[in-house]
Amino acid sequence: MAPSLGRMAATAAALLALTLTGCSGDDGAEQARPDGPPGPRIEHALSYLPADSRAVVFTDRAAVADRLDLGDIETGASEADTTRWADAFWAEGYRLAVGVRSTAMRQAAFSELDVEWEALGGPDGGGIGLSARDAHIWRMSEDLDLDAVADDLEDAGLKRSGPDERPVFEPDFGAVDDQNTYGGRYPMELGHLTLVPDEHLILIGLEADAVLDVIDGKADSLASAGTFDELLAHTEPAGLEYALFGVAGPCTRAGRVPEGRSAGLFLRSDQPARTLRLFESAESAQADASQLEEELSGHPVTIGVEDAAVHVDVPFADRITATKSYLGAGGPTACPR
Repeated sequence: MAPSLGRMAATAAALLALTLTGCSGDDGAEQARPDGPPGPRIEHALSYLPADSRAVVFTDRAAVADRLDLGDIETGASEADTTRWADAFWAEGYRLAVGVRSTAMRQAAFSELDVEWEALGGPDGGGIGLSARDAHIWRMSEDLDLDAVADDLEDAGLKRSGPDERPVFEPDFGAVDDQNTYGGRYPMELGHLTLVPDEHLILIGLEADAVLDVIDGKADSLASAGTFDELLAHTEPAGLEYALFGVAGPCTRAGRVPEGRSAGLFLRSDQPARTLRLFESAESAQADASQLEEELSGHPVTIGVEDAAVHVDVPFADRITATKSYLGAGGPTACPR
């Protein structure tokens, strides 16, 4: 028999207490990392994304690699090691903006192996849309020489423009070889790159100027806008490995719930995979939890309610199923585009 909502709320409170006590060392662990500034990486990402972003996709690639024991594999590694890295990483099922496997860039000056974290912010409130209007950021390892990357991109045949401190690279299809690459090492998909060496960033796509405006203080960031503060308050930002969230939710197989305000999926390796849903009222949240309890009866999930928020937790081992459910077109926790 499914637990009552009262018992579920108590369970949620207990889990929250365990989270707060059990994660006290997470911030310190992140601050001790050699790459990047102190603090949770998701917060760092939000400080770069434009304030008008209605959806975010965040992947801590370095954390994924560490968990999978792949952190010592670098660009230029053997084909066997690079293939092992790519196969293991892509099996996680995370939604990534650029589908370029590291095996295709073994001879390049950089590859996805050098990406510390990836973030997208876009106008699609579903939190899963990928389009040319998205601001797409790669935070690169501080060990990567972006000046050398710029020289290699130019040598491979991409068009270079812009100032030396922020070079811009655009496609030159006349320089593409019969393998659809530039110089045999940069896939065509990596056109429209802006390098920001001072911030250790590579910006991908046509919305780089929006991110540069945030960096230069000409526009507000998503962090300063606080759009997702309430949603993030129901999870632990430090240690987040993967997150999808947007303001136009929650979602069900029938579409978007009228009183839903936002929804998200949050994965940490030391906690259950959590789907979060925010509503206009506690009554709406209770009604949603009751419906979820009915539809998910018999599944290994924990459903909790806290004021106007509902969460659905599954074991981290089932994270891929949770991700597919959130991204899928059907199911009680789906958030389709």
